[in-house]
Amino acid sequence: MASKDGQPGSIDSSPTVRSLERALEISRAFIESRADRAVWPTATLEQLRASLGGELPSHPIDPTDVIDALARAAEPGIVTTTGPRYFGFVTGGALPATVAAEWLTAVWDQPASLYVLSPAAAVVEEVAARWLLDLLGLPAGASVGFVTGCHMANFTALAAARHELLRRAGWDVEADGLQGAPRLRVIVGDEVHVSVIGALRLLGIGSKQVVRAAADDQGRMRPDALAAALAAGEGPTIVCAQAGNVNSGAFDPLDAIAELTSRYGAWLHVDGAFGLWAAASRALKTHVREVERADSWATDAHKWLNVPYDSGLVFIRHPEAHRAAMSLSAAYLVRSDNDPREGMDWTPESSRRARGFAVYAALRSLGRSGVEDLVDRCCRLARRFADRLREEPSIQILNDVVLNQVLVRVVPATGDADVATRDALRRIQDERICWLGGSRWHGLDAMRISVSNWSTTEEDIDRSADSILRAVRSRLTRAREEDAGRIAELHLASWRATYTGELSQAFHDSQDAAAWAAEWRGQLADGVMVILAKGADRLDGFAACGPVRGKAPNPVEWEIYNIHVDPARRGGGLGGMLFNAAAELGRQRGARQLVLWVVGTNNPARRFYEARGMQCDGGEQEHVLGHETLHEVRYRMDL
Repeated sequence: MASKDGQPGSIDSSPTVRSLERALEISRAFIESRADRAVWPTATLEQLRASLGGELPSHPIDPTDVIDALARAAEPGIVTTTGPRYFGFVTGGALPATVAAEWLTAVWDQPASLYVLSPAAAVVEEVAARWLLDLLGLPAGASVGFVTGCHMANFTALAAARHELLRRAGWDVEADGLQGAPRLRVIVGDEVHVSVIGALRLLGIGSKQVVRAAADDQGRMRPDALAAALAAGEGPTIVCAQAGNVNSGAFDPLDAIAELTSRYGAWLHVDGAFGLWAAASRALKTHVREVERADSWATDAHKWLNVPYDSGLVFIRHPEAHRAAMSLSAAYLVRSDNDPREGMDWTPESSRRARGFAVYAALRSLGRSGVEDLVDRCCRLARRFADRLREEPSIQILNDVVLNQVLVRVVPATGDADVATRDALRRIQDERICWLGGSRWHGLDAMRISVSNWSTTEEDIDRSADSILRAVRSRLTRAREEDAGRIAELHLASWRATYTGELSQAFHDSQDAAAWAAEWRGQLADGVMVILAKGADRLDGFAACGPVRGKAPNPVEWEIYNIHVDPARRGGGLGGMLFNAAAELGRQRGARQLVLWVVGTNNPARRFYEARGMQCDGGEQEHVLGHETLHEVRYRMDL
């Protein structure tokens, strides 16, 4: 091939250099925009297909033009996952040294399969593996694999477990397969991560074959449930524990679990996709007490170590089992002298990129104290996030914030909390100041926040919390406005003329109405009518009437009815219209006594009702509901 100057035998590097220079310009602009750019893109699926699609080009295109066109077309669909306000999916950012290391890895293009393919990649993995074992407090003699993510890390560890347990039972699973093999028993916590189940399925262990041990309210496996599961069966057993619940961040009690698995001779695997990094913090390592007693561990580097995707890590106490489960041999796969690290012995893939370079760069740039500070800072920011959100009474924090996870639910005074939570999440995502995902926690819809990025600051947390609070309060305000609109449609005149059970049902579904009615259910004599009126500028109320003798063969259940006064028609006579409507309703129902329960943001006028023959019953009380203080007075009158 001729060079640029026409001399044979050399390569023209200028197209590569020019395209890299252009990529650097584009990358620099993106990095500088991350603090303020929208976290989630605005382009639609159809727009992205149109801009990135088309027919395959008939002829080559200049590399720099390709990079320009790719960046221009992809930009509207890029999620700012490396930015400081992306809180979805426990996604870390990308440390500066790791981004540069990834560029070098691509330029070097080093397969990490065998030492002979890249001595540098092999030694970098060897060094990084030793640093990781030391940092996380794991056995120094454990083997380490650099895989795509925790899913493959779990797969690799459980493949080694399968090999070793069946070997002890006299079965060579790599040679003889699973058909006819001794049955493996697998016990997991009830809150096990789906990647563990996925890994087991790939290994021939179906999800229905897995035994689930009960978990507590934070998702931690209960030792008593594990003990019962272990005692209920026999044979080769794998126990999968969890360091860092994907929703709550909670940790299984690893010390108790390690003791139980040791007693029964089971293989203990720890899925610690992000929680295992707590071992690097002196303040948090109590969460992983005795984690070193396990047989295998899985984690991600692209989560809390902030290495670019994809990068997972597996550690196995028994290197022989690890190598036996993963390694392959062929005439052309020649091992090198002096027993260097051969990367394909420790991972499911033979051909793979040299992921160790970025992991090495992360560890060297942060050092021991930097990793500890990164983990501690994210946890501190998560607690700040939770504290800020607690400012809104309708927001509940569902989990104990023990790590970097915050689980948020919107619980309005009335209405469906699941709907309110989903609606608030949509508003947050639409504003694009921050991004967080949805989840289900013990049957409840929730918003899931994970603080995992090295560049996140207190200002980012406060800005994001403000966005969430705006979304929640906007949702609640809209709900109140919609309620007011529905109420305005029900005028007192039409209510008098069309008083039916159908109208009753419209308000019966209200949680607020049901709660108030429960206060009176079973407490009133026959034929007593109770009216609850709420509101200052408008009236929003219901009536509950006890069984009326003579009206039906048997006493009937209480009914809840609407009494709505149209604000446009009431003038200054809201109290009078309420009194007249309540008295008329009571007489229509054959009630012999009326109890008028008035609740409003303004202190109800006692003299007004007393002048109409009603006696104050129960005094005055105040109730704090959301942001409002409601005054309550009860009156009673014979009809």
